[in-house]
Amino acid sequence: MLGFLDRFSTRNRLRTLEEAFDALNRKVKGLETEWNETLDKMNRLHGRIAKRAQLDSRRAPSNGEEPSPDAPAPDTGDGLLTTQERHARINASILARRHSAMRSE
Repeated sequence: MLGFLDRFSTRNRLRTLEEAFDALNRKVKGLETEWNETLDKMNRLHGRIAKRAQLDSRRAPSNGEEPSPDAPAPDTGDGLLTTQERHARINASILARRHSAMRSE
């Protein structure tokens, strides 16, 4: 009778350990997935920062002076707009649509 109880107890302990092991494996895989997603985000962010720095260095004045943050960026001819230029164009197009809509009423 004691042998049966020992086997039953051992099976229960083994089952409990296997369940705990499986739960830990799931958590580790979840952490790996989360880490890979975070690493991808950081790599994309790093790429955007590097590209922005490269564009800013192309637009920097050649006389060695730091450009003023309020000063408009010189036109580089590369077809890229600064955020301020893009916003100004968007605002102008919105105003033009509003003006034409008011005239047609």
